[in-house]
Amino acid sequence: MSESKVERERKRALDKVLNEIDARFESMKKPAFKARGREFPLTCGVDCMVAHSQTLHHVADELYSEVVKKNDYREEQAIAKLMRLFESHAKTMALFAELKEYYPEAAGRVEGYIPALGTSLEHGEIMWSERKQ
Repeated sequence: MSESKVERERKRALDKVLNEIDARFESMKKPAFKARGREFPLTCGVDCMVAHSQTLHHVADELYSEVVKKNDYREEQAIAKLMRLFESHAKTMALFAELKEYYPEAAGRVEGYIPALGTSLEHGEIMWSERKQ
């Protein structure tokens, strides 16, 4: 079955928005993460995991403002969905980091319910080891 015009437009808009996020992401990375209104330096993989998710959210939030001004309905839909996803991801990573820090046993149990948290932590550890080199 062939794709509808609307579906092609949605995919085009999503690709365009994701390409823009890709282009901006690396340049917006910081050696810190934010918590309680302050920036803290990265000291471990958990910090990297949080900083990564916060950067994604920040990039999407910034891009959303620009896309709205362009008045492209499909792009606006695409970035709005990604912005909400990245916002939820940033909040989830911050909460998981807090669990890891203060309640490691509980964090391990929660990881059992949500295995993707462990994958995110592994990614953070990889980023941390790359930073140290």
